[in-house]
Amino acid sequence: ALIKLTQDKSQGIDAIDLVYWTPMANGDIGSAYQYNDIAFEKMIQIDGVFGVGGTLVFEGSIDGTNWTTLKDNTGTALSVTTLFIRNVFDAPLYFRPRVSAGDGTTNLRCILMLRKQFMRVF
Repeated sequence: ALIKLTQDKSQGIDAIDLVYWTPMANGDIGSAYQYNDIAFEKMIQIDGVFGVGGTLVFEGSIDGTNWTTLKDNTGTALSVTTLFIRNVFDAPLYFRPRVSAGDGTTNLRCILMLRKQFMRVF
């Protein structure tokens, strides 16, 4: 199933966008999130129940059609089988999670945090 995203934006010295995809079961794909700004920091958090063999892959695309697994700053693919929080190194135009394996108990939540740091003017 296609899982719609929800978004939470908070303003302050740093602007933070939180994007949620939940609940995600085996075979689900998150709807694409397009980010048109420069993110100072990008993090993902995966939580919930993975079930037997549960795997969530965090993907990116430039054209919104062709997707590839993104990596963290160590070059490790963002293919997750346990509770997880990690930075996202790659900077595509589109982001999405995809549950590539699991069982009937798989029930995951993926959160993408994008932080843009504004310059202070004194």
